[in-house]
This record gives sequence, C-alpha cells and structure tokens, in this order.
Amino acid sequence: MTTIDDYVRRVRFWLPGPRGRVAADDVRATLEDLLADRERWHGRPLRPDEVAAELKAFGPPELIASRYAAMRPLVAAGLMPAFVRVLGIAVAGVLVVQVALALALPSAEVGETLTRAGGRVVTGLLWSFTSVTLVFAALTRIYTPRAGPGPGDVAC
Repeated sequence: MTTIDDYVRRVRFWLPGPRGRVAADDVRATLEDLLADRERWHGRPLRPDEVAAELKAFGPPELIASRYAAMRPLVAAGLMPAFVRVLGIAVAGVLVVQVALALALPSAEVGETLTRAGGRVVTGLLWSFTSVTLVFAALTRIYTPRAGPGPGDVAC
C-alpha cells in the first residue's frame, strides 16, 4: 500500500457511505495532481520523506474528511471563544453556589453533606453544560460570520 493509499484510507475512515467514496476519490486525485506538480518542479520523482512532508502539509486526514462532511458544527468557530467563556462562568457559578449551600446547610453527618453536595454539583454541571450548549447551538444556526468590515463600520 502506498503512502497516498494509506492517507486516503484514513480520510475514508472518517466518512462512511457514498459521501466517503466521493471524498476519497477527490482527495486521491488532488494528492496525485499535487505530487505530480512537485515532481515536475523538482525534475525528479519525490523521495518517500518528501511525499510524507507533502501529505503532512496537506493536513490531517480527519480534518480533510471534516471538510467533506454534510454536518454543521454544533458551535460555530466564531462563537467558540464566547462559548468557552460562558461555560467557564457557568461551571464556576455552579461550584460556588454548591459550596455555599454545603457550608450553609450542613447536616449532622459529614458524609451525608458531601454526598448531597456532590449530587447537586454533578446535576448542576450537567444542566449548565446542556443549557449553555443548546443556547450556543441555536446561536450557531443564526450566526453568520462576516469576512471583513461591513458598510458603516469604522476602521480603527
């Protein structure tokens, strides 16, 4: 099996079905053209280490496969910094509130207090993660990133 075959097989792994076959054929043709251009430029066949370097520069197979996928991301790349920030705030809020509740409402037994607080922390973290993710998933469906300043935007 050649290096290109291995690369295409790894791309194909991430894309099952007919879409994967089309993507694999397209990637194979693109790589063969790319490597043929490099060989013409060098005036000789590429060495295996040069082929490996070209494949590495082409990109990881899972990333290349994701470009052929029909699915949209759950959270848009442009919203990801805000998503991470809001998720961090939500996690911190859950932890602070649950620690305060554990200190304010202690039971007679320490084990019981820790068990209740732990259960509330897990539940709170799950709810906060779910709600923040759902909000950002909805925002992703209406969010359209702009390539540059729009009309009326003032350049600094």
